Amino acid sequence: MIATALSALIAAPAACAGTYPIVDSYAGEKFFDQTMHSDCERLDAIGFGPDGLKLNSRARCPPRFECANHPANFSDGWNIPKAQTAGIPPWDDTTSGDVFWAAKDNSSVFSVNEAGRVILKVDNESFVPYNEKRFAPKLESKHAYQFDTVFVMDAVKVPYGCGVWPAFWTAALGTWPDGGEIDIFEGVNRQETNQYAVHTAGEGCYADFSVQMLGEPGVDNCSIGANYGAGCTVKDRNQNSYGPAFAQAGGGAYIMEFTKEFIKIWFKTRSEVPQSMTTDAKEINTDELGEPTAFYPNTRCNIERFFKPQSVIIDITMCGVWAGVKSTLQQTCPPLGERGFDLDVPLDKRVLSANSTEESCYLKYVINDQKDHLKDAYFELNYINIFSKADVIGGDSDDKKDSKENENKDNNGNKDNKDGESKTSSASSPGTTGSGGEIIGASNSGASQTGPVAVAAGVLGAAVALLL
Repeated sequence: MIATALSALIAAPAACAGTYPIVDSYAGEKFFDQTMHSDCERLDAIGFGPDGLKLNSRARCPPRFECANHPANFSDGWNIPKAQTAGIPPWDDTTSGDVFWAAKDNSSVFSVNEAGRVILKVDNESFVPYNEKRFAPKLESKHAYQFDTVFVMDAVKVPYGCGVWPAFWTAALGTWPDGGEIDIFEGVNRQETNQYAVHTAGEGCYADFSVQMLGEPGVDNCSIGANYGAGCTVKDRNQNSYGPAFAQAGGGAYIMEFTKEFIKIWFKTRSEVPQSMTTDAKEINTDELGEPTAFYPNTRCNIERFFKPQSVIIDITMCGVWAGVKSTLQQTCPPLGERGFDLDVPLDKRVLSANSTEESCYLKYVINDQKDHLKDAYFELNYINIFSKADVIGGDSDDKKDSKENENKDNNGNKDNKDGESKTSSASSPGTTGSGGEIIGASNSGASQTGPVAVAAGVLGAAVALLL
């Protein structure tokens, strides 16, 4: 009898090895106004304290939750960057992009369509004069997530277009690149496939490209001090992973598994997305996903040393230090002209500085009327779901990260000096303005790593002691 009980205890954690329970779900009308589960039926033991969010019911695999301790003011799952200067909307000081980060009530940027899908888009409805920026979305999760977490973005459309630079990524709170960064979805202009990357501070973290994966390996040094800060990159070979082909195939899902042993990323085009992966899925089993598109094992990188809890970020910027580099831009977009204005713009609306004699990404694709050009610069999301086995979810800092501030990438994903111009204005700006919300991160200092497997191991130890 004792042997049978021990066998059951040993087998139980193994059955859950690749299974992660839902902890955060963002979709539809509630995408912008809820943090934790809106469906309180699947919540069962959440406690809030000085160390962040604790899942008190750890013995189950996967754990169940309830809303008993869900505070009423815990109602917004995303942070929007706050203004750097009073009276001026927050601008992209991350990648020197030519955008202002929009306030949550800017309906030209944030909306939900008739199909119930979330729209995050660059404002293409406003006329933007010279020396101004265009409004665009950036959302960062209030939580930073521990190891043993899976991040999923399911979309039917992703942004693309000349000068457009979208990303779905994770990074540690605090000063970039401390704590690492993982690029799950990222591209510029009209590139054909997605690029994955991992960025770390200091030397010593390398990608091990001897492992099996579907993607095409790039550079293997993850340090921002190498290869112009490109990170260790993997290029998706699937033509449906980016641009118009993504939407034509019905979209798809990007999945990233974050553990101490490895970082794995999958892209699944719509026909490959498992039926169990839905908006209201209560768990995900990564063992069912097959060979990853990008695979970063800990064989050449101490992941636990280089990575801290990761917050989720989704944004669209324009031009900047990668998309705006002339050589990169002209790789997939028309050559820049000799004059820095559009001849189709009426004379009374043309505003150009006296010393501008050559087009740049900013002059050609950001200012003036860009309604048609930027018609594809938006995400159409089914959901963003986050699954985790970790017993504590929360950041280790309430400071805004200064991510990628010096990251300059050329057409090969390498850093380079920007061949364009970035404009920061102190004047009033087009579209709906307003300062963003404060960046608030829950403390996670000294958080326990005790999880379902550790609890099961403790029970097993007690049983062995009784047996002996």
